[in-house]
Amino acid sequence: MDAKCARVGWLANRKPKSEGELGLKELDSWNQACFMQNLWTILIQAGSLWVA
Repeated sequence: MDAKCARVGWLANRKPKSEGELGLKELDSWNQACFMQNLWTILIQAGSLWVA
């Protein structure tokens, strides 16, 4: 077997498990959502010791 190439394309792995794929999330949108959640938490808890 040739170990230098991927066996399945990345786009195919993002399909849902119901379609027989891995159901992985899109990393770009997942990263942006986590960033926005952290920013929202910092803005809401402006008086907390961690933010200060």
